[in-house]
Amino acid sequence: MKNIIYLLMITVAVSACKQNYGSEAADTEVVKAARVTVLEPTSDPLPIFASGKIDALKSMKLSFKLGGILRDLRLEEGQNVRKGQLMAKLDLSEINSQVAQAQAGVDKAQRDVNRFRQLYLDSAATLQSVQDLETQLTVAEAQLAIATFNQAYSEIYAPASGKVVARMAEENELVSPGQPIYEITAQSGGMSLNVGLSDKDVVQIKLGDKADLSIDAYSGRIAKAVVTEIAADAHPVTGTYKVELTITSFDRPLKNGFFAKAKIYASAFKDYYKVPVNALVTGEQERVTVYVQQEDTVRASSFQPLYIGEDFVVAATNDLSNTAVLTEGAQYLQEGEFFQPLKATDTP
Repeated sequence: MKNIIYLLMITVAVSACKQNYGSEAADTEVVKAARVTVLEPTSDPLPIFASGKIDALKSMKLSFKLGGILRDLRLEEGQNVRKGQLMAKLDLSEINSQVAQAQAGVDKAQRDVNRFRQLYLDSAATLQSVQDLETQLTVAEAQLAIATFNQAYSEIYAPASGKVVARMAEENELVSPGQPIYEITAQSGGMSLNVGLSDKDVVQIKLGDKADLSIDAYSGRIAKAVVTEIAADAHPVTGTYKVELTITSFDRPLKNGFFAKAKIYASAFKDYYKVPVNALVTGEQERVTVYVQQEDTVRASSFQPLYIGEDFVVAATNDLSNTAVLTEGAQYLQEGEFFQPLKATDTP
């Protein structure tokens, strides 16, 4: 919308200039002059602007497999953690009893199997009886394996070295299976900026495109980043597409939640024209009009900009009828008028 208003303001200013110029030259036939700029096709990456918050690339929420009473929390938010360090554990009374019960079941089943194997050798038991007891032993061993596994996951150990960014429970709380207890970020994971782009912008970028990040916490310093992920689906609420920019180079420490502005250099633009903004003579309904040279006269050429920059708009190579575009002085001309091309040292 801002771009349309801007172009409409240009149109109003141009119309005013034409009226003033016409009243002054009514009594004299004047050949107007304008500068002709020959456009050259280019495929230089164009910047797309976005903003968002910095997050750790590798963030993990840690929980218990079973529910129970939380007895031991050893770390606070902001503390560093080493890989393999014990962070929290449940009250193991019930869990240890389950392991002991399962172990006792295995021991009994093993004794039964040993006794009936000997009886079978003495022809005092059938083969089916031995096989049934062997099946019971297998079931008991499986139950012991489950209980031992649950016992092991009733304690939380750090899967990687990093920092605790959130502690989401307190000692003596009754926690449920899978309830997050800690959130940590891994030191080796790196940092990224997640931004949301419109459909028109997201189709212009691709994986590997470079970006510059301006981080509010470090005014004047630029971080280098690269596009590492482009969402396939739009966000159901905002309608934008998530794009992940992985930070590849920065000489200052970064924290989760830092705000940053990104300039993404979209490489998908191929063979386009950069039309100077002073060549625009009208702008209506997302279309702009420029004057191009047709021998000694002026011809209008309209197109829908692919991109609008600070001092130029982008036109596809097949959108302009002629690449000899009138810039300075074009606002004083009308389509079909004769004009005199300005030399490099002339002014309109």
